[in-house]
Amino acid sequence: MPMSEQSVPMRTSTTSMTGPAIAWGPSAVISFLLLFALSVESVPLPIQAQIIPLTSLFAILFLPLTITRIRVTPLLKMVITFVIFVMLHSAVALFVDVAALGAGEIRVLAWARQVAALVAGISVFLVLRKSLISISDQFIIRAVIAGALPALVLALLNLLWGLTGNAVAGSIVSDIRSTLIPLGYTSPSRASGLSLEPSHFAFYLAVIVIPVCFVALVTSRRPLRWIILLGLTLAVFACTLSTTGFVVFSAFIIAGMLLGPRRRMFTIALIVLPLLVRGFLVLFPSNYAIWQVRSLLSGEWSLSITDRFYSTSGPFITSLSSYTLIGYGLGGTCTHFFEVIPAIARKDIAAVSWEGMPNLRSLIGRILVESGLVGLLLFAAIIVLSLKELRYAHRASADRASKTFLKSARLALLCLLIGITIGHGSFALPYLWFWLAFVDSRYILNCLK
Repeated sequence: MPMSEQSVPMRTSTTSMTGPAIAWGPSAVISFLLLFALSVESVPLPIQAQIIPLTSLFAILFLPLTITRIRVTPLLKMVITFVIFVMLHSAVALFVDVAALGAGEIRVLAWARQVAALVAGISVFLVLRKSLISISDQFIIRAVIAGALPALVLALLNLLWGLTGNAVAGSIVSDIRSTLIPLGYTSPSRASGLSLEPSHFAFYLAVIVIPVCFVALVTSRRPLRWIILLGLTLAVFACTLSTTGFVVFSAFIIAGMLLGPRRRMFTIALIVLPLLVRGFLVLFPSNYAIWQVRSLLSGEWSLSITDRFYSTSGPFITSLSSYTLIGYGLGGTCTHFFEVIPAIARKDIAAVSWEGMPNLRSLIGRILVESGLVGLLLFAAIIVLSLKELRYAHRASADRASKTFLKSARLALLCLLIGITIGHGSFALPYLWFWLAFVDSRYILNCLK
């Protein structure tokens, strides 16, 4: 038996794309709600937070249902170890900052915000790893795509608005986004879907929608509809004009060519991609992405580039001249900002943060600053164990479609690592936790017998 003992007898479940339909029991309802809501990055609650993912809110609501019949896996143990360490570490750091260093109310507020984000993220993992055990791969694909469709339609209307100036399309996009995401970026020139901003939408498409569409395409007996959907998704993705999204998507293609299923398809995609980019640049020679690339190459970095680069590299640069390797605790970035970020980047990073509460853009940088080297190593162990469980589940699976999904999950995880290194720093963002839950549920189904 690989890696771990099973604590509860296993119940079989259909995971094939061609398997029988799943009855709409509690697991199906919960899974559908969480998967459908993945595209909604924020909801208008009276809370001072840039993102409030709908999936994470649903997960907190359903969390009490996960406390029975817990199946213990290596990944679950490591995730819980990471969370316990971070919580205890942050409590000690908070006490030191408040009692010894005289940090004010803003330090406590920053700590509470980060604790809430971590609880939201871990809730997604705990709820989905349990509910997905009873759910087929086909159900997962359809639920994710069903949730992506409203965001894709809104993005297509955004595209129509930008290309033609259509007032009706512009009004629909503006009204929906101002209602659901009042703090979001809305512009006719870039598609944002139901995400906070275009780069966030591109990240969602690259690590969730495109990998799932790919699985559906190569495992379906009727691929035409999936070809059309994937084509529309890629068109919308291009209209985000996100350079970070392009980096993550390129990583998906390169990883697929080396590690994925249907490697020939990824090789062809890698050849075709530069041609498509060239054609796009001919049609739209002046756009945000080109401006960002020119800014990067010229050495006169834009605020966005500086923010992303130093949010990850800054803590490593200052690690020997600060207490970064020990960690300042959750929320500690706001009161120790000048210690962990080089002077060259402080103004730019502070400019894109809440006033008086500067924070880092990347999750990797934030983990290092707030939980230290130990926390970063524990997080790395989570990723390593997830990849190991993927390998064991893939070997044990007898279903070809399921094997394809598992290989695609590996690609998505690798792309997520790129994404959380160059941006996307909130624990509350559900994409990583969804893939970890998917991996753990398939490990339970295939290996814990």
